[in-house]
Parts: sequence; structure tokens; C-alpha cells
Amino acid sequence: MIYINTLKANDSYREIYLVKSVTKNVTTTGKTFLNLVLQDKTGCMPAKKWDVDAEDVEIFKAGNFVNVSFEVTTYKDKLELRINDGNKVEVTKLDDYIPTSPIPKEELAKKLEHYISLIKDKDIKLVVDSLYNEHKDKYLTYPAASNNHHAFASGLLFHTVSMLEVADFLSNHYNDIDKDILLAGVFFHDIGKIKELSGLLPIEYTTEGRLLGHLVIAVNLINNTATKLKLENKEKIILLEHAVLSSHGKYEYGSPVLPETKEAILLNFIDDLDAKMMMYDNNTKEINPGEFTKSLLNLDNRRLYKKK
Repeated sequence: MIYINTLKANDSYREIYLVKSVTKNVTTTGKTFLNLVLQDKTGCMPAKKWDVDAEDVEIFKAGNFVNVSFEVTTYKDKLELRINDGNKVEVTKLDDYIPTSPIPKEELAKKLEHYISLIKDKDIKLVVDSLYNEHKDKYLTYPAASNNHHAFASGLLFHTVSMLEVADFLSNHYNDIDKDILLAGVFFHDIGKIKELSGLLPIEYTTEGRLLGHLVIAVNLINNTATKLKLENKEKIILLEHAVLSSHGKYEYGSPVLPETKEAILLNFIDDLDAKMMMYDNNTKEINPGEFTKSLLNLDNRRLYKKK
């Protein structure tokens, strides 16, 4: 297979890729063209299909695998594909098309279950065990985001385990931390992604995800489970829900409440830290030591530097 990260400018190829996203546009002369993002396990590449007809619109739908003939061009110093033709195909070997966790899922699952076992409060443990067992398959395989960070198979699991490791350390470093609430807060902070996102082929937002967001979805899951277990009015459950609901830290970042407990404050910073470390890695992996990235909108227009 010709992987996306090996494509060279001015060369021509034919290969099968996954259509990650597509938008239909119209030129000033009224002709339709498609802006696409094609994907394999090594990354994504923007592409354009000009002179589009109704058949092309059906072929190049998000989630389709397409066998495409194309040239590699440059636009604003970035590689871009100009598609000549393509047809929809069926693919059974998905490993070539889905970026995966750098740590095997099985190893991460063992770590996750170890940290769950550290939760001593019986009420919180009941809620965690109940929701983990109910949603285990998705929890172990789903991405943590569509683009910015941990947007790969088992990304949710990778992100959560990384945060749990930090939370375990910090809960011992600072005094008066309720470790049960902090660990459970980490476990639950992104569980709503299993309903907010559609899955891996492609990673898209569901209607529920767009209208409610994963924080509200997560708290609904916790509250519904606590109600079934007759635990909904326990203070520790309320404190856990608060930590999850405030985990984005600011109203403008999507939290309907601000962190007002030690555990909630820690959860917010641990989440932000882990996401930004992954965003740094993602944005600097293609540049050389001693270079800066372009300005990154999702990082306050910072240009990240890769040390020599």
C-alpha cells in the first residue's frame, strides 16, 4: 500500500483511501467541486475533485473507501491531492486505514482496570463498575476526539489511562484530595464520547453529541445509573457529577459550571495538560528540530517550537 505519509509532490498514484470528510462547493462559474480529506493509518491529506457529477457525490461520501487516481500538488506550501477519478470499493482489512493507540489496547485495559480497583468508596465503585461493564466495548475502542487530540482507535482509553497515572500521583502529592472522586472523575470525564461520536469510520459527531455535548451526556449516564442503584442523592455522587461537569474549566470551553472543589480543579488541569501534550506531539511530528509550526488556532494561535 502507498501510505499517505510517503506521497511526494508532483507524482501520480492510484491507491485506496478512506474518505474522512467531504464538503460540496461551487465555483464562481457554477461548477461543482468537492473538498475532501482522505485518510489511512499514517494520517490525512486534503484533496479536491473537480468537474463533479451526481455519481461522484455518491462515490465520495464520508466513510466510503475509494480507489482513486490522483496527482500530488502543493497549495500554500502544503501537499494536496488532485483527484482524476475514483470508485467506491469494499475493504475488509481496516488496520491500514485507522490510526491506532501507540500502546496496545489490551495493555491499556489492564491499567484502566487497575486504577478502577483503587476506588474504595462502595457507592462510587458501584457506578463505575456498572457503566464500565455496560459500555466496555466502546470505552476500549473509541477515539477521544475527532481531530485535535487522541483521534485514533482506543484514543479514549489511552487518554484516560494517561490521566489516571497523573491523577494517582497528584492525589498523593496534595493533601485532602478525595482520591475516589478524582479517579472516578477521570474515568467519567470523557465517557460521553461514546455517544457524542459516531465511531471510527469516520469519526463524526452524532445528533445527540452536537445538541448535548459529552459532559452533559456523561452526567446523564452517571445520574441515571445512580438512580437505578438508589444512590442519586449521596453527596459523593453529586461531587463526582460536579467534577465531570466542570472538567473543561471555563464556560467558554463548554463547562456549564466552574470547578469548585479540589478534585474538580485537579481534574480540569489534568485533562487540559494531557490534551495539550498530545496536541504538541501531533503538530510537531512532521517538522524538523529547530523549526516552528504554523500558527495553531486551537492553541491560541501559538507557533510551537521543536527543540534541537
